[in-house]
Amino acid sequence: MKIINKILVIFFALLLNTNLALSGEKWDMALAYGAGNFHSANATEFAKNVTVKSDGKLTIFTHPGG
Repeated sequence: MKIINKILVIFFALLLNTNLALSGEKWDMALAYGAGNFHSANATEFAKNVTVKSDGKLTIFTHPGG
């Protein structure tokens, strides 16, 4: 019974690890300026361009105002 439990734990650990590897990288970008500022608008446009150019392998989420 203990061997079956160990096999199940290893199986689910590998399954979880595989799912994480298939998903793209996600980054958070804190911005010092509010959402209406042109610095934040430029950072948002940059984040969109990174997502497009990397084919979704890297996604940057901007957070205006911190």
